[in-house]
Amino acid sequence: MSAPGASFEKDSQMPQPVPYLQNQHNQPKTYLPLLTALPRCLLPVISVVLLSSMGIFSTNRFDDLLKEHNDEEWIKFRDRIVTRVNNINVIGTMFTTAAAVFLSTTSPNPSLASWSNYVCFITFGGAIGTAIMATVVGCIITYTFTDLRAVDLRKERFRWLKTVFVVGVLLAHTALIIAALILIQISFVAAVWHGTSLLAKAGAAFAVAVVLYALAVAGIFGLLVSMGEES
Repeated sequence: MSAPGASFEKDSQMPQPVPYLQNQHNQPKTYLPLLTALPRCLLPVISVVLLSSMGIFSTNRFDDLLKEHNDEEWIKFRDRIVTRVNNINVIGTMFTTAAAVFLSTTSPNPSLASWSNYVCFITFGGAIGTAIMATVVGCIITYTFTDLRAVDLRKERFRWLKTVFVVGVLLAHTALIIAALILIQISFVAAVWHGTSLLAKAGAAFAVAVVLYALAVAGIFGLLVSMGEES
């Protein structure tokens, strides 16, 4: 009959699981490896990319949306993205059309603005081109995201490529819309700047200042929120 301590010694000699492997196995997987591999000094860039493309502030938020048993949150997020893209397409198209009509209309006072200068013409054409491309990309997003499930992105096969496509196509749509709006504004400012009205120039300068202020506030807010989530 074995001694009482023999069983304890036998159990103590059995190989124990390595804590590092346990921690490594239990670590949550990330679905944006290209962004999480960047240094922490590029955190503002990551925040701007995610905020501009998907309206979220960190990679942790995207990983939470793709977790198992969290499909309802993903469906809400997907529907919100599709609705946002459709609204931006409509607003962007209406704004570009209104700007085209306005810029092609003869000014009642030629001294207010000069619509025929080189910078105004080139930037106006670029704005129309980028707006058209943004509309095409928006249609692609609507068609591909309507039935996109979280399980499709969780699958290991081509997972990084699928996540890059999701972030890339959303970022491209937002970037094209922003580029179109900026080009329209440059065209308007260039036309007013080549005029002789000081009041019109002051109004154009004020509009540019408001846009820059809004972009700065949005960037700082996104940076603060992302740093809070990553810490």
